[in-house]
Amino acid sequence: PDAVTVALAGLTGYFVHRGLQPPPPGLPTVRAFQRAQGEAALEWLRKRL
Repeated sequence: PDAVTVALAGLTGYFVHRGLQPPPPGLPTVRAFQRAQGEAALEWLRKRL
């Protein structure tokens, strides 16, 4: 359904945006994790569109 696609687009945007930010103090690997989640979500979103 469209609602799932909309929610996925929001989640994808969040992970992609956050993955491009500098890492917060004490969490040096969180941005790599967020980038990986963003890439996976983007692939899923592409398949839905």
